[in-house]
Amino acid sequence: MTAKLSVSEQAASKEQVVEYLYAHSDFFEQQPDLLVSLRLPHEHKDSISLFEKQATLMRDREARHHGQIKALINAARRNDQLLEHTRNLVVRLLKTDNMQQVIEQTESCFVEQFGIDFVSISAFPREQPDQHSMVNGLIHAKKPVLGTLRAEELEYLFPDNATAIGSAAVYCLRDSAHDGGQEWGLLALASKDPSYFSHEMDSLFLEFVGDILVQQFGKYSGA
Repeated sequence: MTAKLSVSEQAASKEQVVEYLYAHSDFFEQQPDLLVSLRLPHEHKDSISLFEKQATLMRDREARHHGQIKALINAARRNDQLLEHTRNLVVRLLKTDNMQQVIEQTESCFVEQFGIDFVSISAFPREQPDQHSMVNGLIHAKKPVLGTLRAEELEYLFPDNATAIGSAAVYCLRDSAHDGGQEWGLLALASKDPSYFSHEMDSLFLEFVGDILVQQFGKYSGA
């Protein structure tokens, strides 16, 4: 009577078989009858041969690799498109003559080229420093705020479209190069889609554009 192996002994036995087959790649060449007779379970058939199983695995692996390559190509295309749109935005900003043109060119570029639903650049009036108290949380945030905003924040940034917004990204336009960190305003992008902007997103691009706006605002602040 054959003794029943324990679970640990079965696992060790399987590992030994795997190691042996790896070490003796010609095993099935020496055992052609065994290779032909081996049958493996299949979800759509009762069983398939080892050859069929190997072919299926290779097709699945090729499909996965094809999907990965396609994803990389699509990502590269999106990056190229983002770079081109960013270049166009920078060129348009360099052609501006005053702060109002900076705001108008930025807002129109985000809508027309980047496909953003709503864009707002809220400049802070120096003569009314308490007017933006309802967005103090956004102003004092060390990094861009992405995701769902509070109702009063949406009302401040997008008074005409607050109820239509599902998610947003907000960056405080702060000149950290000078004492006191001059706060020029808030750059806000918004989407109708609640999942379009989330806190898990990379904010580097938003910060890049915001820093360009800060330089342009500083340039025209005395105009």
